[in-house]
Amino acid sequence: MESLEEIHGTVVDPSGNGVAQALVALFEGDRRLLQVTADRNGNFRMTVPLALRTPPRRDGVALHVERVGFEELRRERILQESLPIRIELLYAPLPLPGLTAEVDLLACGEIEDDPEARRLWLTAASLHPGGLDTLGIAAYTLSRTDTLPSASVVSEPDRVQLESGQRGSAPIRRASWNRTLDRQGYAFSVRRATREGSFSSWSYAPLEADFAFHFGDDGFGRRHVFRASEGPDAGWVLRFCPRDSRRPHIEGWIEVGADTLIRRAEWRFVTPEPDEQAGGWVRFPSPESGESPFLLPEESMTWATIGGRHTVRRAHWYEGWVLAEGDSVPFLPRR
Repeated sequence: MESLEEIHGTVVDPSGNGVAQALVALFEGDRRLLQVTADRNGNFRMTVPLALRTPPRRDGVALHVERVGFEELRRERILQESLPIRIELLYAPLPLPGLTAEVDLLACGEIEDDPEARRLWLTAASLHPGGLDTLGIAAYTLSRTDTLPSASVVSEPDRVQLESGQRGSAPIRRASWNRTLDRQGYAFSVRRATREGSFSSWSYAPLEADFAFHFGDDGFGRRHVFRASEGPDAGWVLRFCPRDSRRPHIEGWIEVGADTLIRRAEWRFVTPEPDEQAGGWVRFPSPESGESPFLLPEESMTWATIGGRHTVRRAHWYEGWVLAEGDSVPFLPRR
């Protein structure tokens, strides 16, 4: 029997798509020998220890594969299979004892951090590329602003009467927002003026735009507790609430897909007076070619009742974020 020095293959879901970040381990009996992590396309490669390359020990070697959101799989006598090895994982709900859709109705004061929900958020956040703290980013935008009666229900606007523009930021700008969160919270007080006079208002963290990556950032995890419930399409809904509610903060939901990628976030700002009933949502792009996307939005909407009279609603659509190393905003030619 030929001595096998290396094994390699791909971990896929039931649709044949690569399962990123799957943990692939080599076992001899109950003893874990080594472990690797599949790449963004689900591919893995590992070197077989010398002692296991020939009988009889090679016959007792198994491959164990696990990933949050999928059933664990163990394949015995793996060193007798042909290469490359294809491992198909079946979807499985994350075991969250006692959690149902009713968790969404709980007030934040009633929610404590759940270890399994935090594990789900950590896994989801880790799958999206990081490194934005060293990148300038920019995108072409289409936007629409509406002024609604304050009692109106905020909903998704139509794509009519859109204004074209650009949105971007340098790393130093996003770092300044992180410092603001540490000092003041998710909003800080400002004065606004109209023909009727000036009034107190708030300036809010731009979670709907170039700061949307915050939903997968360590700082977000430190500031919030999590509970989870079943979501659409075999995914989950993560309810997040602040650990410290003494300063302006946010609370809301994060939708996590069956592939454990963050798909959408919705939040409301909680501030001292004036309460502008402000909030927003952001939708992130779906993965392409098996690669996890950066947590930069493809569309978003925000709203706030300004001056206690009218609700200002702003919708944005983003076209292809451009990322560039350095401390400046990438140049986008005017259209």
